[in-house]
Amino acid sequence: MPYCVHCGVEMAPSEQTCPLCFTEVHDLSCPWVPPQKMPYPDRVEDLMRHINRKYARRLSLIVLLIPALVVLLVNFVATGGFSWSFYVVGGLVCFYCWVLVPMFYRFRRPYAYIVVAFTALALYLLLIAAMSGGRDWYLGIALPMIVAIAFLVQMILLAVRRLEWQPLERAAAVCVMLTAFLVAADAIIDLYFGKLDINWAIYAGLPLLALGAVFLVLEKKKGLKDAIKKRLFI
Repeated sequence: MPYCVHCGVEMAPSEQTCPLCFTEVHDLSCPWVPPQKMPYPDRVEDLMRHINRKYARRLSLIVLLIPALVVLLVNFVATGGFSWSFYVVGGLVCFYCWVLVPMFYRFRRPYAYIVVAFTALALYLLLIAAMSGGRDWYLGIALPMIVAIAFLVQMILLAVRRLEWQPLERAAAVCVMLTAFLVAADAIIDLYFGKLDINWAIYAGLPLLALGAVFLVLEKKKGLKDAIKKRLFI
């Protein structure tokens, strides 16, 4: 295997010049032979190191705009107006907010993604309610449930991100939050039907509260927690 006399780089026997400094090779003991295979690729390969998010946002908008326009055109040609196509367009907007926004947009706070996602969901259900004449169920159940779920997700995310809390303390906080959400959901449904009677949420929330209490006890009892770890991880 020859080496370049100028820069010392290792070369293949089939090379007549150094691939680094292009110095000609003169080796009488190793005459040049035609290469059977190129020792180096004949082109420079481009490695995609990161995604151009600005271009990806524009491209995704164009990709989603095409089916939206097609659906609107078909709806207009078939019926002379716009009706069911709004459901499809609204679904595409929700897909963009739920999937593509987290992929191609960067916010300082992750809570912004939750606001965008649940706002899109609330507006989509409002569109469905307005077109179907069901604003009663939207204002009575759908919108309060969306607000309650969004608040629950925000609080869970806040609890998980609290680094000063221990993992079991975070799990206990999540159990308490889920219990509060069940009570809120039960109250929303009862108020929609005109009678406030918290019933099933109590039976569903008590096991969660008990589980949260177990997590807190395990966190306080270091010896018991260490014993469980030793038995669990062999």
